[in-house]
Amino acid sequence: VMGLEARLFEQEFHGDALATGRDTLAVLDRIARLVEQLGSLAQLRAVLAGSVVFWVAGFDIVYACLDAEFDRKAGLHSLPAQLGPNRAMRIARAFHGIAFGMFVLFGFLENLGWIYFAAQAVVGGLLIYEHVLAARKKIETAFLQLNGILSIVQLCAVLMDIGFRQGWLEIFPIH
Repeated sequence: VMGLEARLFEQEFHGDALATGRDTLAVLDRIARLVEQLGSLAQLRAVLAGSVVFWVAGFDIVYACLDAEFDRKAGLHSLPAQLGPNRAMRIARAFHGIAFGMFVLFGFLENLGWIYFAAQAVVGGLLIYEHVLAARKKIETAFLQLNGILSIVQLCAVLMDIGFRQGWLEIFPIH
């Protein structure tokens, strides 16, 4: 961000840039656009960070259910030890629901396209399947494999969507 600000001021404050009122208004307009852009970047960062925090917290709770009895005996205060595995799993489902909503919101804020949103259907399915496996006591599969797949799907969705729109990828060449 600081590099962007430095380049902006380097471009705008050269020579007699502030010599006339019109130039001053142009500079102020450019600064206002920069502030607006930085504000939206902060919002975007908050949504992205929040989505990851709720996703990780959700799968951490799922995995902690394996150790609920040990945690209780050892006096540890994990959610499964404090609330019981069933209530902890409800919280994990809620966290994953919030994470999914934030993944979708990120797509809207970043103006991502159909590739990203199609991938979110896969992400939603993976999150649901993770909880189906956890309910069947296959927590390690749910935790280790599905979250790895989910992270790769998310990365590829963003890269492919941006790449396709920027012309980096010619998935469907138009003749």
